[in-house]
Amino acid sequence: STKSWTDEEGNMEYYRNPNLNNLGIGPNSKPFGACKKLNLAGCVALTGRLDLVKFPVLEDFEGIRMDGITEVQLPVGNSLKRASYPANLTTVTIDNKPNLSEVTFEGVGAVTNVAVINSSAYIAQLAITKFL
Repeated sequence: STKSWTDEEGNMEYYRNPNLNNLGIGPNSKPFGACKKLNLAGCVALTGRLDLVKFPVLEDFEGIRMDGITEVQLPVGNSLKRASYPANLTTVTIDNKPNLSEVTFEGVGAVTNVAVINSSAYIAQLAITKFL
């Protein structure tokens, strides 16, 4: 969905992808059982709530530079190890993610609701540090 490169200082940069505006995942879609890494960084045409429930074995989610996304629903299960969130989130919910060990937020200024449930102490501490 996007290409990336590293600049001279070692910072990751992303191309913007204005064409992907829907993942095409409906309520009757089968799960994407083999997808372990999902990189949607730079997909600026995606808007609203991003539903990743159909990715049960997802381990790595890259979601920065997704300007229109306000909420990310993480997949059910505890496979997720790394998540990167876009800047314009209004709601952050991390539920039953004991293996999630790396979380980054592009920004937290728009966040109004936060819930961390049955997740690691690291995630709970991160939520306290970022949102309180």
